[in-house]
Amino acid sequence: MGMKGVVGTAVGLRQGKPCIKVYLEKDDAGVRRRLPRSAGGVPVDVEVTGGMRRL
Repeated sequence: MGMKGVVGTAVGLRQGKPCIKVYLEKDDAGVRRRLPRSAGGVPVDVEVTGGMRRL
């Protein structure tokens, strides 16, 4: 989340298997290129959500 454009992260499911969800403020090809495809053997799934704020 320390990367500009990333507004959140979570653990989720992709096709019934665990994945790391990375939420982006907007669809930015530069940010997508800097994200890993997997971390520790767990795939990374990217979703554009728009801005978020802490509650």
